[in-house]
Amino acid sequence: MAANRFLGELAVLQVGRRRPRRAEPVAVLSRRGGDAHALPGLGAAWRLCLLLLLASCRTVAPPATAPAPNLAPLPERFTARQSVVFEFRPHWWWPTIRLTALGYASVNRPADAYTVVCLTPLGVKLFDVSRTNGQNQANVALPLPGDAAKAGQAIGDDIAALYLGLTPPPAAVPSRHGDRLTFRHREAGQTTEWVFSTATGQLHSKTVTGDGVCRALTFSDYHAVGGTSYPTTLTLQNRRFGYRIIVRIQDLQPVP
Repeated sequence: MAANRFLGELAVLQVGRRRPRRAEPVAVLSRRGGDAHALPGLGAAWRLCLLLLLASCRTVAPPATAPAPNLAPLPERFTARQSVVFEFRPHWWWPTIRLTALGYASVNRPADAYTVVCLTPLGVKLFDVSRTNGQNQANVALPLPGDAAKAGQAIGDDIAALYLGLTPPPAAVPSRHGDRLTFRHREAGQTTEWVFSTATGQLHSKTVTGDGVCRALTFSDYHAVGGTSYPTTLTLQNRRFGYRIIVRIQDLQPVP
């Protein structure tokens, strides 16, 4: 009996010792000074909301204005001395053949005309292509796969794409993705995209797809001349015929 009485008194004492838990005060920094003020009973969610509210009151500097895209990356009329690398495979199972040549280009962009001649260091002509009144003429001495006439026409169109049509038409639709400004235009079954850098305004790439054409061009290594700049490395990939042309401009002279 005595043991039961002792256990009952012990249970009463322990229940009597329990006290309701008091909310811990929360220290919140004042915006006017460094002193902390205690806010008893403030929940974690309310504390987070208050901190976010105070953080949103900070002044944020407006973003810098991006330079306008350079819609004329090459002079309207110019002559250029350049080196040309031509990479291709005569057949899909062959290793890649890499030919190096010296090139000369005469370009009249407003007239949609150009002439490009490429010779090997031994004087062997790799190709001689020109464009007048929108018509290409190509003499190609390369064993490209497929029809030789179609391959020559493709090279003529590719060379034209390197020097002509670098400005998006007014109907092109612009869009921005990160640090790239893209102009997209569809005409005659083909889609053309021009991609400019928002940091420099320079033309970065150009692609043409559709109607049996799959052409990708990149423009890099810009060189400043007379208050403007032009790319000194032009790379073209023709995925249909499986060849690549790399043009490195060594000397460019604008023509009045």
